[in-house]
Amino acid sequence: MISCTEFIPAYSELFSYIDETHGREEVDRFWQYLFAPTGEGIPLIGFVEREGIRGCFSYWSETLNEEAADFTMMLNEKAGWFKIKMHRCPSKGRLLTLAEEIGITPYRDYCLHCDSYRLAAVRVGLDYVYDFDGVDHAACSLLITDPARFDGRVIVDENTVTMDRRAADNEYFHRDFHSSMNMGIEYLGACYGDAAVRAYLTRYTENVYRKEIAVAALNTGTTRVLAAQAADEMLNICGITASFVLYPDNDQVIISARSIGDANVQMILEPLGGGGNTATAGAQVKNASVKEVLDRLVSAIDNFYGE
Repeated sequence: MISCTEFIPAYSELFSYIDETHGREEVDRFWQYLFAPTGEGIPLIGFVEREGIRGCFSYWSETLNEEAADFTMMLNEKAGWFKIKMHRCPSKGRLLTLAEEIGITPYRDYCLHCDSYRLAAVRVGLDYVYDFDGVDHAACSLLITDPARFDGRVIVDENTVTMDRRAADNEYFHRDFHSSMNMGIEYLGACYGDAAVRAYLTRYTENVYRKEIAVAALNTGTTRVLAAQAADEMLNICGITASFVLYPDNDQVIISARSIGDANVQMILEPLGGGGNTATAGAQVKNASVKEVLDRLVSAIDNFYGE
């Protein structure tokens, strides 16, 4: 599980990893898997199957507000058209910010993954046009039309419903982000094995987060011995000097931590109720999910380094 606050660079790094190791066509195959209109991945298909073109408005009115996007969205169901004008995409915008702050390289075709929404639109007989003009500064637009009613003109009239939002109107929250990354990691594992998963997570850690710290958050339980071994093994990754392994155990989340560098893992875990020593520490956090504990751990690491 990757926390929602880190989802965007994790997505970009995943696309880059797949492209560099297996080719650009494999990126397209992954997007088709992720956006397949089966009801198991991106949920747009459920909305448009139930509501037709109005389902586009219903779906994006939720996700764009959760993402705290700057956008104007319009629906004219009678005339058969739906339009989004993205003034500032929070996803591409964050990548551009991280490129300046920590020097990451956003995946060159990052914005093209949004074109995969067309799979759901086409499935129910809608036409889909995506305009990528402006993606270099995190802007874009899309037009979805119902060929049975659309006469080729986008006219704003009394039948048009409009939603206009700015990032300041909402707090960033997207509950599905971590699950989408789970799908990505499962795809890597199923197609290329555990070695590919480790290689991608190592790349992500090195390029996006602290290059000396590795964090593994598991959705399924394990044993304390295996978690400790995993924490030790991560220290064998070139450049990693501190490692944390989180896993669920009944009504609590267990953390196992190791350090061979400057990070004092005891001090880092103290805010989470943990203890130990500079090099070896652990914590047990009750009545919390792995995601919640992961977010608290990331905050504790940042506080340790004075950020």
